[in-house]
Amino acid sequence: MLLLEATWDTVLQQTEASVADPNIPDVDGYAGHHSLPVISEMLTTAVRSFMSPGASSTPLLQPTSPPKGYAWKRGESCFHTWGNRFLQVRPNAGELGGGALMVYESQDSRQPRPSSITDLGGCTVYQEQADSIDGLSVPGTMHGLTISGQYLSPRELTFWFQSEAERDSYVAPIQNLSAGRQWDEPAAIDQPEPEPEPEPEPEPEPEP
Repeated sequence: MLLLEATWDTVLQQTEASVADPNIPDVDGYAGHHSLPVISEMLTTAVRSFMSPGASSTPLLQPTSPPKGYAWKRGESCFHTWGNRFLQVRPNAGELGGGALMVYESQDSRQPRPSSITDLGGCTVYQEQADSIDGLSVPGTMHGLTISGQYLSPRELTFWFQSEAERDSYVAPIQNLSAGRQWDEPAAIDQPEPEPEPEPEPEPEPEP
């Protein structure tokens, strides 16, 4: 566990160093490539998944910004072509909960695509994985994130990630926004129910 924490500290220092930050705005646009902010978010998620709340006196690092990055999505047109789209979780402004999952052609695009989910309220999140996907020629296991909602059109949208950690970084924020909470609200830890106190023994009746 100490080695894991030390490794994370070292990586975090490197990601914050200016010399380690390539000035390539579209680095996330290539399959299998991730920019430093995305890598940092993935590592944060991985560390949290390995560390239980009581495993260390060091506080667990929380994500500092809503997740964003590239994922594969199949088109809804009759051609069903695959596209590598830029996703961005966008919470509502202020103290209100809820928010959206915006989908863009690329990181530099300003016009959201029709597959954007402008209101995540009441949506359900499912996770899956597949060794191969019809029509998608990307090597390795793919990790899917399906969002289902009564008012979505179509009712389900699935996004595929090459990294399980990157996929998982979207799950809790979307679940929080779906329930009307802040995107980064920590998951509640189930506390064991207290055992009932034993009933007092009845006092002996006095002798006549």
